[in-house]
Amino acid sequence: MPRFSLAPICALAAAVLLVQPARAADIYLSGNFSIFSGTTGEATGETQFFDIEGEDSDSSPAFGGTLGLAFPMDEAVPQIQEFELPSWVVRGEIEFMTGRDYELRTDGANADDFFNEVDAWTVMPTFSLEVPVREPIEWAFGRIPVLELMSLYGTVGVGVSQVTLDVTDNVSEGTADSLNFAWQAGLGLTYQLTDITTFTFGWRYLSMGTTEADLKFGPQAPAGDYELDLTSHEFNTGLRINFYSAPLKDMHPRYWRAPRVPMPQWMPGWLGGPDDDEDEGNEVEL
Repeated sequence: MPRFSLAPICALAAAVLLVQPARAADIYLSGNFSIFSGTTGEATGETQFFDIEGEDSDSSPAFGGTLGLAFPMDEAVPQIQEFELPSWVVRGEIEFMTGRDYELRTDGANADDFFNEVDAWTVMPTFSLEVPVREPIEWAFGRIPVLELMSLYGTVGVGVSQVTLDVTDNVSEGTADSLNFAWQAGLGLTYQLTDITTFTFGWRYLSMGTTEADLKFGPQAPAGDYELDLTSHEFNTGLRINFYSAPLKDMHPRYWRAPRVPMPQWMPGWLGGPDDDEDEGNEVEL
């Protein structure tokens, strides 16, 4: 039987699937799912009888989405072309993640444990830099078509977290709804599936800030103060879909033009109305 080599077929498939960096800005949506959100809660505080200090960890899935804008670095900063980094991609995103639900048990010195129920969501503007691995792999190992669609990225973001906390030691209890400063940083991989869809996988460290609750005996009597600081290590997957591309020239502020709205005839010229000189030339004697 004749033998057929798969090498030409693989090379042809890679050439068809490989998409060169877009010479435009891409607007995209992505759905994100955190398969593991391992969160540590560090509790501090005091009551009338003892100090509070302890920590615990729990995990939960999380889900959400992003709206983003991506553009090649060499088009955003033309001077960078001399460094030969045209395929690097800059991304700016607005990310919303929710579904984080944790149950934490923290120690109270010389007292019963505190039981915490935590729900949290975040809104985070993020900035990412995406670097294709095609050229480094080709330099080190030769051409590997299946890896030519892969990129590495690093991301940072700052935003807010909404944390709802219910805490009790079966003697006192407290509740809080807190809007905190939050930040994150992470690394990951992307793999381009088609010319408009990309699969992402990454890790990130997330800080959701400190939430404070007033402990009470019953509905009125104060019992102390309780603080819970939340940090998380998350592993995320996502699917990114580009739905619009536009030349960067059209998006530069110097090309923006506000529509000209006709102003009433009685409006003075310094407010946008007709010039006085034009009015004098158009006067009609009765």
